[in-house]
Amino acid sequence: MTISAVTVEHRARYTMSAVCGLILFGMAAWDAGWLQREPSYKNDSWYLMNEHSGFGVTSEYQDKSACLRDQKTPSACRSGKSLIADHAKNATSIKRS
Repeated sequence: MTISAVTVEHRARYTMSAVCGLILFGMAAWDAGWLQREPSYKNDSWYLMNEHSGFGVTSEYQDKSACLRDQKTPSACRSGKSLIADHAKNATSIKRS
């Protein structure tokens, strides 16, 4: 079975169109704030921290009692204020290294 040059060109165009679409979507998501480098925590909220494969996963709660209700053994409930302070401390220690 032979593939003609026209077929290869069409497949290449569709592939590059899909790649371009993904790049544009990523740029739009970055501009909209859906993707960020810095975590955004609220001072008055509580967060349930879990670690999965080296990544920290947080779930936001309005009060401490709701967070403690869903807490399991490896997870921890922390306030947004303490998470912001920890992030600021880690950011300055990384810049010094």
